[in-house]
Amino acid sequence: MTLGRAGVAFLILFVSDAVAQGSLNLTVVGTTSTQAILQFTAPGTAACTVEASESPSLSPLVHDVDSALFPQANLDSRRGDLVSGQSRVVVIGKRVSETASDQITYSRALQSNTTHYARITCGTSVQTAQFSTATIRAGETFNDGPQVDPDRPGQW
Repeated sequence: MTLGRAGVAFLILFVSDAVAQGSLNLTVVGTTSTQAILQFTAPGTAACTVEASESPSLSPLVHDVDSALFPQANLDSRRGDLVSGQSRVVVIGKRVSETASDQITYSRALQSNTTHYARITCGTSVQTAQFSTATIRAGETFNDGPQVDPDRPGQW
């Protein structure tokens, strides 16, 4: 059985489309000493999961995306991320400390001057990225001051 020109063209188009659907076009837009900004295109409108770690095995996760500590922190639909249809912008790391579900306060910031690994999963589409956070710039070694706990006003 031969495919002919039309069959070959269809097969190439089909395979190219399948490869394109599996790719999220994940890019690291930028980093600071405490955060990373990732951009990608999801294959649909459902929420995607975000993982980040200092280890290539993605274990343990950084606190900011650890859903065991902060429920739904591993979703791209969380507060602070941008979702416009299939276009997504995710910020990993926050310059705050928050009380987790285990009642312990954790920094949500990424470790500075460190290589991190990220993985985005949208259904069956998975893509990874590697990025390094910046070194703390000279003169930025001051404290941020007391942080207010929005769940417990008047307490630190």
